[in-house]
Amino acid sequence: MIRTTTQTTLPATLWAPAGLAVAVLLLPLAALCIRVDWARVPATLASPEALGALGLSLFTASIATVLCVLLGLPLAFVIARAPGPIATALRALTTLPLVLPPLVGGSRCCHYSGGAVCSAIGLQSSGSGSPSPPQP
Repeated sequence: MIRTTTQTTLPATLWAPAGLAVAVLLLPLAALCIRVDWARVPATLASPEALGALGLSLFTASIATVLCVLLGLPLAFVIARAPGPIATALRALTTLPLVLPPLVGGSRCCHYSGGAVCSAIGLQSSGSGSPSPPQP
């Protein structure tokens, strides 16, 4: 089997929005790199607070990775092999957490847990189930 590739040119009208998108992605990173006091970075990263945050991040990322592999691979196989409407519904359900803002998910979690989750993280649940700051 011979595979041929064809070179396609991009329309000129796409270069400006694409450049703007790259700028939106890179400018905050560039600003951060410019404003960082690079002499203090090693000491800051070695501080107990930073090491604790790093340890927590690595732990939660490891748990999330294991859960994604254990649950996501079978789900991906089911979506790939399921008939049209079932696959479409499962695909929509799996992309839902990516498009809903985390605040909505967090407020619903507080609401459906009866406030137990909010209490655990130091928030009080208002009547609507939305988290509100603790009262002084």
